[in-house]
Amino acid sequence: MRIAAVVVLSPFISRGFTRHVFYISTRRGLACDNCSQIFGIQVLKGRHFIYVFHVFKLSFTLKIFPQTCQRRKNSLILCCKSIVKTMIKNIFSAGLPVDEQLLIQKNSIRGNHEGKRLCVVTGTHGDELEGQYVCYLLTEFLQRNTDKISGIVDIYPALNPLGIDSITRGFPGFDLDMNRIFPGSENKSLSDSAAFSIIEDIKGADFAIDIHASNIFLRELPQARINVNTAENLVSYAEMLNIDLVWIHPAATVLESTLAHSLNSLGVKTIVVEMGVGMRITTSYGERLFHGILNLMKNIGMFSGDVNCEITKPMIVEGDGVEFVNAEKSGVFLPDKNYGEKLHKGDVIGRIVSPLTGDTLSIAKASESGLLMTIRAYPIVYEGSLLARIIKN
Repeated sequence: MRIAAVVVLSPFISRGFTRHVFYISTRRGLACDNCSQIFGIQVLKGRHFIYVFHVFKLSFTLKIFPQTCQRRKNSLILCCKSIVKTMIKNIFSAGLPVDEQLLIQKNSIRGNHEGKRLCVVTGTHGDELEGQYVCYLLTEFLQRNTDKISGIVDIYPALNPLGIDSITRGFPGFDLDMNRIFPGSENKSLSDSAAFSIIEDIKGADFAIDIHASNIFLRELPQARINVNTAENLVSYAEMLNIDLVWIHPAATVLESTLAHSLNSLGVKTIVVEMGVGMRITTSYGERLFHGILNLMKNIGMFSGDVNCEITKPMIVEGDGVEFVNAEKSGVFLPDKNYGEKLHKGDVIGRIVSPLTGDTLSIAKASESGLLMTIRAYPIVYEGSLLARIIKN
């Protein structure tokens, strides 16, 4: 017995589709009846017949639903209800010493309908891992639901793979911050070339979500950070992301060499999301942002399914609406409050103590009532170290 299925593929064609009729055989692999190409096939377990095949090194998954089949003599003809088109594409590749390689990749998931293009990027800083879980949730869900997707979702889980591998914030070997070299240059250093390739690949997208964690020193509530110059275009979309607050920064704090600034300058609506703590994954925050991205996709016409989550409406905070609490002494910081708690003026946030003398060196208090959005995670502090941020009432 052989199985025939009508499949629509568009690996290189953006305006139209290339139609193939494939015959699936355990001996021959997967052969196109129109162009006679033969591809390898691997059968995956699942509640449907699922076949994975490779076309010019691009991976596609064909999901065949038996309830749509029609029987004919010597064959079982199936209609393909949903085709998961997954392309693992190399964005940048370069050889390294000792037979190593720098490889930046993306997973491009194409829906069954034409539409916008959304890019989800993370891993710019190697010690910020919160985005890894979000990328996993998105990839796993979207590949199962391409029939509900219009357009393309490009997922870039590791813009700085060497940093992630070595648990290093910056770009290893170059002693620099990956998020301070955009838009890069094609023919300069390795890091500049990588940044240039990333920009060139994302350029032309409609939206981008740039996911960061805090560093190892601080814990942050899920928040979007937007420059005042782009607030008019971005705040309404940031409100869809199921986060706690949208922090609008003054123009003086903008760094023009960041990925977000470069993409916004190119017309890609880019929102920076920051949450959690460095070197850790806060699964509850990842799940919230995952549902928030689905909610954004639904509102811009890219997703027709149900979000299945009550979306949090964030507070909008201007630059001067946040109070910074800094350490008055050096020592060990012991927090008395947790981030996300509401504070009253005069509440004790934490104490700085001396392990040597047993003394309490300083008591950090809230000078304003509000919401504790940031709290110190790493206990060793020095005079001037940031202990907390409070959103003023």
